[in-house]
Amino acid sequence: MASVQELTTAMAAAYYAAALRRDPTLDENPDPEQMDTYLATGARLLVTFMEPSSRFVVRCYRSGQDDAHTTALATVHDHRLVVFEKRGTAKWHSRLNRYSVVDLDLARDEGHRSIVTWCPTCGQGHNLKLRWLKRTPVPDRSDRTFEVKGTWAPDIPDYLEPDDLDGLYRYEGDLPLVDNWYRNVAFARIVGTLDFPLLIMSEWFRPLHYIETFGVTPATIDHVRRLYGDNHIVSQRDLFEDVERFAHNPDFSELAHILRGAVNRP
Repeated sequence: MASVQELTTAMAAAYYAAALRRDPTLDENPDPEQMDTYLATGARLLVTFMEPSSRFVVRCYRSGQDDAHTTALATVHDHRLVVFEKRGTAKWHSRLNRYSVVDLDLARDEGHRSIVTWCPTCGQGHNLKLRWLKRTPVPDRSDRTFEVKGTWAPDIPDYLEPDDLDGLYRYEGDLPLVDNWYRNVAFARIVGTLDFPLLIMSEWFRPLHYIETFGVTPATIDHVRRLYGDNHIVSQRDLFEDVERFAHNPDFSELAHILRGAVNRP
């Protein structure tokens, strides 16, 4: 069971990696002021995720009145974090929920104007504007949709393997529908529940940018291992193994380019 301190540090590490700020824990003698800022950032984000002052649910405009039986597109915490939930299935060998967490300010600073996600209710893509998520008093129904060409139907069982969905789901550019698009904006990936995080990691592509910025050193590679969840049973170990294999190879930049263009992992 992760302690609050461990979760705080992991959240700070994921945020600093996404913001491309050097992680002070990598210094042999970290500056006390920098460490205080680092831990304060992690604590603030952790509290916003677990115990927000306000939490709004965003649903498809085609959702019925009985919200308890309608899949939410996302939840907005304190108009700061947008949380996308993917319920665990036996297919991924774990029934733990997975959350991709977007920091609205960070997303804006990176040049994003919206977050796009696919909707299991209507089968369309939803374009969630950052300004709307940040400012509206009660984000509720999303009606900014666009058609995703293909033959998706609401009765397709969600236990089907991705290979079985060939022809049912269409790849839009390089981004497959089965994994949604929000992961390309999220900074953190959290496994567990909203009130009981088990493991906090970086979202899939963030450590690649971190290596590109700070270079391939033993300390950086060890840090990337931690960002991917280290040896935890629900870590993103396969991603780290790919990165470690290519990190000292001239083709690493090509691997980063390929991975950045297609998200297709649980």
